[in-house]
Order: sequence, then C-alpha cells, then structure tokens
Amino acid sequence: MFKTVRRILPLLRALLFGSAAVIGTVAVTGTITGCADERDPQTHVDKLSDPIKRTAAVKRLLQFYEDAMTNDKKDREGPSVKPLLDVIVPPLADLADKGELDSSTHGEVLAFLADSRDVRALPALVKALGDYKPDDRRAEEIDTKMADVVRNIGEMYRAKKITDGKEVSDALFKIFRNLRAATPKAQNRSFFRLLNNVLVQVHDPAWEGELISMLGKPIKSAKQKHLKALTNQVYWQITAAEILGELKSKKAARPLIKVVLSPFKANVATTAVNALIKIGQPAIDAGVKLMTGEDDELKKYAEEEFIRAAEDRDEKLNKKSKKAAATAYLNNAVIIVGNIGTEACSAPMMATIDSGDKVTKSLVAAELYKLPVSGESKAKFKEVYSSVGVKDKIPPDDYAKEALIEATALFFDTDMIGWMLNDSLELKGDKPDVQGVQATVLGVAIKTATADQWGVVEQLQKAALPAIKGKATKYYFKDAKKKKEEGPFSEADLISKVLKLEIKQGTIREDKDKSKHGAMKDNRNLAMALHQAQYISAAKNGKAVLDECGAKVDCYLKKLTDPKATQRETAMQSEKAAYMVGLLAGDDVKMKLVDMLPRVKNAGVRAAILYIIINKSPKGDDAVAAKLQAYVDKAVEARDQAKIADTKPYKQIVYRLLARKGG
Repeated sequence: MFKTVRRILPLLRALLFGSAAVIGTVAVTGTITGCADERDPQTHVDKLSDPIKRTAAVKRLLQFYEDAMTNDKKDREGPSVKPLLDVIVPPLADLADKGELDSSTHGEVLAFLADSRDVRALPALVKALGDYKPDDRRAEEIDTKMADVVRNIGEMYRAKKITDGKEVSDALFKIFRNLRAATPKAQNRSFFRLLNNVLVQVHDPAWEGELISMLGKPIKSAKQKHLKALTNQVYWQITAAEILGELKSKKAARPLIKVVLSPFKANVATTAVNALIKIGQPAIDAGVKLMTGEDDELKKYAEEEFIRAAEDRDEKLNKKSKKAAATAYLNNAVIIVGNIGTEACSAPMMATIDSGDKVTKSLVAAELYKLPVSGESKAKFKEVYSSVGVKDKIPPDDYAKEALIEATALFFDTDMIGWMLNDSLELKGDKPDVQGVQATVLGVAIKTATADQWGVVEQLQKAALPAIKGKATKYYFKDAKKKKEEGPFSEADLISKVLKLEIKQGTIREDKDKSKHGAMKDNRNLAMALHQAQYISAAKNGKAVLDECGAKVDCYLKKLTDPKATQRETAMQSEKAAYMVGLLAGDDVKMKLVDMLPRVKNAGVRAAILYIIINKSPKGDDAVAAKLQAYVDKAVEARDQAKIADTKPYKQIVYRLLARKGG
C-alpha cells in the first residue's frame, strides 16, 4: 500500500506544477469547474446555456435579485441591485425573447424583467405583450405575470425611462383593443383597471383617431341581458375619454359632448366632462354653442338618444316626454360649461341667463357657484332665484327653487345665506309646496347659518315641520339584532326614539293585529315622523358646534376630524364645521384643508372641502392641485380600492384648478 502512494506523489507534483503540460491543463480546468462559486451570479448565468440546468439557474438568479432588493430597500439603483442587473438582465431577456423557457419559468422571468424596470428588457417584454391573448377563457397563472409586466411598464413611463416607445405603446394598445372588461381574464385581479391606468400614463398621440372612433360607438341597450356588451363599451369609452383628456384633443370635444348627451353612456359622462375640462377653450366653445341652442346636430342627437333610452326602458312616449326629449341637450350643456368653470365661461353663462327662458335661467344660475365668484354672478343668481316660484321645475324633473337653494350654500357667502333665510319666510304659494321649499332651506341653513342667523333657523323649523295629524296609529318596531318586537309606539314616540338612537336598524309596521309581512295602509305619518326626527337631530348638532366655536375657524377645523363630531349620530357637527370654515376662513385655509383630507372620514365633509377649494381658487392653485393629485396617485399605486374610491372626486378638482391657471 505505501509503495502505491509513493508512486502517485510524483504524478501529482507533475500535474500541479506543470511538468506534464497537456495533462496539467486538463486537470486544472477540471479543478476550477468543480470548485465554482455558487454565490457568484455569473456561475448561474453560465448554466443558462444548459437546458437541463436552466430552470434551477433561473430560480437562483431570481433569488439573488430578491435578496439584493431587500438589501437595498427596493432601490433599483442601489449598490447591490444595479451591478446584479448588469449581469443577469441581458441573458434572461434573451432567453425570454427567444422563447427558450418552459411556461412557468417564462412567466417568472417576465415578472422579474418587468420589475427590474431595465430598458434592456423591453424587447422581451414587448414580445410578451404582443403574444398575449386576453380572451375570455378562465384566468391563468400567466395573467398575473402579464399584470406585473403592464404595471411596471407604466412605472417606466412614469419615471421617463421610456421616451420613444412606439413598439411598447402599440403592444399595449393592441391588448386594450382586444380586452373585454366583462370577461374573467379582464376581471382577474382587476387587470382591466390596471391596463386603464397605464394607458392613461402613456397617452400616445398616435391613438387619437381610434380613441375618438371608440367614443362614437353606440350602446344599443342598458337592459340586464345586454350587460356584458354594456360593460365592455363603458370600459373602452371611459379609457378613451381619459386618454383624450390627457392629450387635450381638440378633435375630441364634440365626440365627448355626445357621450355626455347619451343616457346610455351615463357611466362615462363624468370622465367625459373631466376630459372636456382638460381640453379647455375648444370644449367651452362647443359647449356654449350647444347651451345657446345653436348646434342643431347635437340637439337632434340628444333628442334621439333620449327617446331611444325611454324605449329601451319600455316607456311609452307622451306629450310631456316628447317635450323633455326636445330640450334634453340643455341641462347637460349647462353642466359641461359650468364644470369647466374658468373665467372664460362666465360671460357666456351670464349672457345665456339674460336671453334664456325661465328653465334655462334656472339651470344656468344653479351652476354659477362653480365659476369664479363675482359680484355680478351673485347678483344674477339672486335675480333668477327671486323670479322662480315654488312649483317651477327644471330637467330632469326637479324643483327649480330647491336646486337654487342647494347652490346658494356653495357660494360660501354669509350675506347670501342671510338673504335666502329671510326670503324663505316670505315665500308665496300653497302651504304644502311652501313647506317643502322651507324644509330644503332648513337643511341648508343648519349647515350654513351663523350665530346671529340662527333665530331664523328656529322660525323655519317651526314653519317647515308641520304637526303630524291623522289617526293615532300604533307602530311596532323589530330591531334587526333582537328577537322580540317592541311597541306600540305613536309617531311622537318614534321621533323620540330615533333622536335617542333607540331605533337604528330594523323594520317598522303598523297595527299588531295585521300580518307582520303585510304592507302598511298609510305610512305618510310615519315617514313624516322619521323625516322630522332627522331635521331635529341635525339642528341640535348644528347648534351645538355653533355654540362651541362661534366665529373661531381653528375650532371648526378641529371638528372636521374630531371622533366625537363624526359619529353616526353627530355627523352634522363635522359637516356644519366644514361649511363654517368655507364661510369664515380666507384663501390661506385651502392647504390646511387639503392636508387634513386623509384623516377626514365623513364623505360629506370631504365633498364640502373640495367645494371650498374651488370657491377660494378663482385663479387656480398649482400647489393644491399637486397635493390632491399626489393623493390620487398614492391610492392607485397602493391598489387600495377604498382609497381609490375616496380620491376619485379629487381628479375633477385638480383639472379645474389647472384649467383656471391655463394649464
């Protein structure tokens, strides 16, 4: 045995020190391969050429990426991530581009390449987008990976990493063109919403013509049996409207107005109005022409769509509905011009009031608060308000006086509130009609009256809330959380219990001897009782916050987020506080209100804050617009549907603020 060992040693020495050159070369190579560093990414890149080792090598490289991202806290330019991407992106992108991976691994690599946001990966990502078929089959694993690809391409556009991306934008638009929002694939993890967000981010001008064509597609029916077709068209047209707004497309002004005019496209209308705000003067010109009745083509289109929608609802046309059809254009035209709301809209709207009939005057006056407020606009508003009777109506079927009352609050002017309150005590007409109008004034007054105006509020409360007359009906209440029914209660008992929050959720029925499932013969008194209870409760809470804060703006500001003022039973306290801030504070309060928005839980308060911002920004406000847009972007990036819904109304305010700046 020892002899054998001694014979081997010279050979080893020869191999190690080069005495046998050829054999030594082979031996050294074999030694390096066997001792390759598994911690070196290049080691695994080298294995990618071997089909047997490829899948394991890919998984190891992706793990390197995850570890580096963790180490650099998701910084793709970090000291660990950037050098790694230089090594692994090109070979993995090449494999994906050539299709040399199994389907599962291919999806993982695509997700990585997208997440790297490396422009060297774009050819592979574009090929993947081009090959993807968003058909109506069931959702598959690749769908999730394609969502990652689309989302991160959007981020690359946002970061301006893609500046000349025709192939990318073409591939994205191809998916959009073929995607049907009603299908399982589109709905899977809200892929249709994600694609919408990215397309709006890209807004390639080359899409303009096709997007306008999409807007022109009619929706044939709104009936349930046509829901899938409706869903698909609404998705395509909402996305088209958003992108055309981003492009500020002059050519799209009239097609967007047609969207607003069609009852079938009601779900697209707000988006279309937002786009018109962005387009600016061409949209104002087209809207004013329609508002003044000079655009016969659009008037006819509005009439035809109104009739077609009525027929789709199986309604028979009569004299009244035919008249409504003939003027269907007017209300929407006024809303369009009012919502654009720049100084350039003021003169045409004032002129329309001067030349229009009572209905036109009322419709326009009800939108004046959306314009930069001036002495002229307030005087014109009062003039129309005084001329309108308690029975006069405006389209679609609303009482004109009450629409104007609601608008009065949004001027945020204490003198106008006082004028309206005093006028409400002198209203003429049949008592039930007058009381209906006074009840509307009371609702507005509770939110807007100052301390020295509260006496009129109390007078209104007595006038607008009539005594409940009729038989002494007995009612029985079944709480949703209790087994036994309670009662009998009179209407007065019910008011008391509602005010004390002893009646929240459940069912109320009349006469214990009748079937528990039967309908009440006459629930008019009950409805009046509950209605009065709401007013009494609101007045109580409104007066409480008024007594506490008086004329102190800071006190009202604190109430906006005070948990004690935002409960179900005290919600009026925070709403009252918001309106008082609008009435009493100066322009410098805007950013304070914007900063508070994420902490405001009451939707009514958030809406009031947005009204205040517009009211106090006659020339626009870039800083406020930027802060509001940041909230919208943050909600989208977090994919938080609740926050997306909360911040959705912010978009129009942003557009209107920028439009007033000429942006």
